[in-house]
Amino acid sequence: MENLDNKKLYLIDGSAFLYRAYYALPYLSNSRGFPTRVVFGFLKMLSKIIREHKPTHIVVVFDSKKKTFRNEIFDKYKIKRPPLPEEIRIQIPNVYRLLESLNIKILMEDGLEADDLIASLVAKFKNEMEICIVTADKDLFQLVGDNVKVWHPLKDVFIDRESVIKILGIPPEKITDYLALCGDSVDGIPGVKGIGEKTAKTLLERFTSLEDIYEKINEVEGKTKILLLEQKDIAFLSKKLAELHIKEINDVRILDFELREPNEIELRELLKELNFFDFIKEFNLDKVVDNSLPVLSEIGETSIRISKKCFALIDISKEYRRLFFTQDGIKVFLLKEKEMEKLFVNLEKNSKVYLFESKELFKLIDFEALKNISIVDLSLYSYLLYPNANHNHTLEDVLKDEFGYVPKKESIQPTLFDDPEILRKTYLLKFLPHIAEKLEREIEKEKELVNLYEKIELPLIPVLAHMEKNGIKIDLNKFKEIDKEITSKIEDLKERIYSLLGKKINLNSPKQLSEVLYGDLGIKPVKKGGKALSTSSDILQELYDAHPVIPMIMEYRNVSKMKNTYIDVLPDFIAPDGRIHTTFNQTLTATGRLSSSNPNLQNIPIKYDWGEKIRSAFVADEGFLLLSADYSQIEIRVLAHMSEDENLIQDFCAGKDIHTRTAMKIFEVDENKVTREMRRQAKTINFGILYGMGAYSLSKELGVSQKDAEIFIRKYFENYEKVKRFRESLIDFAKKNKFVRTLFGRKRYLYEIDSPDHLVRNNAERIALNTPIQGTAADIVKLAMISVYRALQEANINFKMLLQVHDEILLEVAENDIDKAKIIVRDKMTKVVDFRVPLEVKVGIGKSWFEAAM
Repeated sequence: MENLDNKKLYLIDGSAFLYRAYYALPYLSNSRGFPTRVVFGFLKMLSKIIREHKPTHIVVVFDSKKKTFRNEIFDKYKIKRPPLPEEIRIQIPNVYRLLESLNIKILMEDGLEADDLIASLVAKFKNEMEICIVTADKDLFQLVGDNVKVWHPLKDVFIDRESVIKILGIPPEKITDYLALCGDSVDGIPGVKGIGEKTAKTLLERFTSLEDIYEKINEVEGKTKILLLEQKDIAFLSKKLAELHIKEINDVRILDFELREPNEIELRELLKELNFFDFIKEFNLDKVVDNSLPVLSEIGETSIRISKKCFALIDISKEYRRLFFTQDGIKVFLLKEKEMEKLFVNLEKNSKVYLFESKELFKLIDFEALKNISIVDLSLYSYLLYPNANHNHTLEDVLKDEFGYVPKKESIQPTLFDDPEILRKTYLLKFLPHIAEKLEREIEKEKELVNLYEKIELPLIPVLAHMEKNGIKIDLNKFKEIDKEITSKIEDLKERIYSLLGKKINLNSPKQLSEVLYGDLGIKPVKKGGKALSTSSDILQELYDAHPVIPMIMEYRNVSKMKNTYIDVLPDFIAPDGRIHTTFNQTLTATGRLSSSNPNLQNIPIKYDWGEKIRSAFVADEGFLLLSADYSQIEIRVLAHMSEDENLIQDFCAGKDIHTRTAMKIFEVDENKVTREMRRQAKTINFGILYGMGAYSLSKELGVSQKDAEIFIRKYFENYEKVKRFRESLIDFAKKNKFVRTLFGRKRYLYEIDSPDHLVRNNAERIALNTPIQGTAADIVKLAMISVYRALQEANINFKMLLQVHDEILLEVAENDIDKAKIIVRDKMTKVVDFRVPLEVKVGIGKSWFEAAM
């Protein structure tokens, strides 16, 4: 028989824990986008109890999934409680998995609430050991007594009998009588109408119980007596609802609740699935079973021919370029750059090579050497499967997702290769076969993603490698001229601003600027509260006409940003060949768009003087011209195709200007009456609708009242009815499936679309509206890049593809090939998909990027 001396049983109100985690924490999700905050909060509290309280026995109790006896005797019991939020419901299975992997007992019984089960357990075990009930629910305070206390998880305090009296003003044994008299609006216990908390406490100071009150009812005076007599049945019904139902539990033993060691395999699997990496460390699960180092050797003639399936890891730095190569993760070959091409040429035909970030391989090796083998890019597999993951889908990122940590060999014995980085990469490579098998198995379940990978993402890799290798030429002298000009402009603006302010200040200090604007100049704030004296861009925009200095400050900030972000920075990225070689990130954005880094060349403003000047410094080589091919209104054309709206389709097919047509419909004027301002507003409305903008945001963009913005939106949907229905269908699909997808099958998970936080939910709905459009447009641009690249190669055009920015593709073409290239580019880009509306491409040519894109 178990020795129960110094034993502590903790009874946890699991149902309350679910709600507490849900409402206390911000929205959280794992790399798949599946919500995790409920499980995270649950585990955080559970971990705190185990770590700090050190219970010897523990059980988590949940409410019955079915109605209880209280609902049978009073149909309004808990009627005001909202239904279980969907986000909690879908996380409950993972909470159960968590408890099971921790070897913690779960109790639940049909017809009983968690409170009743806790009361039954207290009755069964309170004479055997010390009991602590973990809850913030005051209903359970009635169980407090000898050997039984409550721990309040929010206040982090223990509550005994004296504490209950201090908190409620009554002892634990009178709580049901108290609730019978004054009721409980949260649980729907009616109580005696007209009797409040103060009167209830006064009565229970004079009488021992509800029954005692009615036995001595003549001792009660005035209105209170009348209320009690009139509502006697309600009072006793309320007491019955408040009383905890104690049921004899014969099928559990105290031994069932003993705190045991967790099931490490199951717990680690769940924690890594949820991306709870800190908990993996806390539970000491970050250990690798197999800590052996693969056999590492340099590749030789006898080992050059490797079989059908192999795995590679590219390692590049300023000092070296090398490749780690294995067939089984047991024996690893190290290749230097000059040996790589020979390896791939000699691989058996149709061999599969699994690796991460294969673009680097295409940059190192001639494309011809790779044409007879199948490259499997695991970064892309991971990206397509887990688009919500907040990382770059490198081997180390995916290893962390898989194990909860990046495996590392704690102590490595000296070998022929004493470089620690070589040994670290060798060790990581041993895990690649396992990762490859898992990702391949997962993506094969998603036929649309396989098609997306094979038709778009994989063929794009050599194109991006080609672009990064080529880079784009920079006219450094032009940059120096711009730098001199912009520096002079900034100094001129500063002097003019100082003159208007009446003194010199640090214009980059929000504090000093605020003091001068709102203090010395007496500008009236546009807002009340903490942000009233802000000098943020949106506030200054609202104050634009308040003082002549405001526009100057805004211009100073814009010009300074251009200098600091581009003019001072870009020259540092010029390589010895006189070109900037940016990196195109294929696995970063959730919509599928490419991004650019080191440096970012995608955010240089287009319609801004200094942006135009900067673009004029991006030039073609001697004997070449830059060719800019830019899709016109591609996202609105995608909307027309996907929504099947006849008016949109008709306007595009007739070659009409869509913004002018929208202006005609909204402002109810003929085409020749549409002003430039009307068209500008119509353009904002077109894109605002596209991006899920509401009336408030649209009013800010247009500078009109919210009421006017509502009228614009209403008129838009009156004219484009199918667009409205299409938007509604996107929201419905997202709510039902918890993801949205592009026309080509790219997914983006949106579990937060059911969030109770309206800001989170509204943002998810905006994403649900714009991702299918933006993502489809991004996929079309990628298809166009592949099609143009292949067509120009087949036509033997002397060209380099340089940049992809927004909906634009920038190429460098030999002057004698430019006319032919222009025809091919336009043809391939306009015919890359078969849509209900034509795709239109603006093609420009010039010596600089600015000239080509004019």
